[in-house]
Amino acid sequence: MGKAKTNSEGKATAGVADEPKRSDARRNRRRILAAAFEVFAELGIDAQMTDVAAAAGLGIGTVYRHFANKEALVNALLLDRLEGATIVAKRAAMKEDAFHALADLIVLITERQLENRVVSQFLGGRVAGSPELQAERDVMYGVLDTLVTRAKEAGDLRADVNISDIRIITTSVASLAAAESSLASHLMLRFITIVLDGLRAPARTTLPSPAVSLADSEALFQYGPSMSNTAMTRGRRTWRA
Repeated sequence: MGKAKTNSEGKATAGVADEPKRSDARRNRRRILAAAFEVFAELGIDAQMTDVAAAAGLGIGTVYRHFANKEALVNALLLDRLEGATIVAKRAAMKEDAFHALADLIVLITERQLENRVVSQFLGGRVAGSPELQAERDVMYGVLDTLVTRAKEAGDLRADVNISDIRIITTSVASLAAAESSLASHLMLRFITIVLDGLRAPARTTLPSPAVSLADSEALFQYGPSMSNTAMTRGRRTWRA
């Protein structure tokens, strides 16, 4: 390994010399993620690394230097989107009106799925996601759980629902978000409006069965590691039945 260059005072200058390279690397990473957002929004998990490279205006080798494979790129893209949503969620949770904050977050999660079908594929269980991504999703559900408790205590949310119901609501719209139809946005927001009215207290009817646990609701949407692997292969449009 070569020695770091020094100036006339004997101080190392290699860090300064390397800074333009690091700046270029950061810019390229941002370009790749921006391009990936657009490409995966259009094609879902079926998009390929070559598609992303072309959209970013970069060589495929540059893309692979930043992301070893498509799974790593998808995880990075999803983590970036989910972290942004979590920040918004935490701010919303500080509002005094817990029910309206909860409603805002349900709409936010719906809109995130509309923006990019890979988000809906992750929340709907089609893509397992990295441990970091799953942890960030759990932070989001933790915020929602707090709002559910507060809204029920305030008497604005019906008492017979819990966080698992909210989880199922936010993931059930994933199939609509992934649909290749101009009606998706209209139908999703229409559905969410109906659901939000149904969540309000007082309830007009008693629910026919108790809520399931959050873990049980999670199992409904997970396909397991094998689906995670096949979802990353070429030519497999996993958002379709």
